[in-house]
Amino acid sequence: MRRIEFPSLDVSVRADGHTLQEYADDTEDMGADNLTSKYVEAPTGENFYIHVHYGPGFPYGTGDIEVRVKLDGKWATSTLHEAKAKHEAKSYNIKGINSFRHGIPILERFKFAELSTGM
Repeated sequence: MRRIEFPSLDVSVRADGHTLQEYADDTEDMGADNLTSKYVEAPTGENFYIHVHYGPGFPYGTGDIEVRVKLDGKWATSTLHEAKAKHEAKSYNIKGINSFRHGIPILERFKFAELSTGM
């Protein structure tokens, strides 16, 4: 699901440096005009990341911008992007979930799981 609210904002799912083709999910009614549901095809086990691009003309406010990531309807992570470089094009990649293992910070990379259809 992608929330579409701002001009000059582009969000895509990428793997191996390439934007993955999105397909409309017409089976789900999102219940709001600013929400859409999409899916991508990808090989099981492949790492992916979320690419966020703020183009020229993005309506920056006075504070930072919070980006929340949900995968398969579940909260995965969020990140803050600084709004100090107003009116400049900026891009960010969200590659996974930051966590700790035995007190050491690690990045748990996003990875496509095996498809489960419930049949």
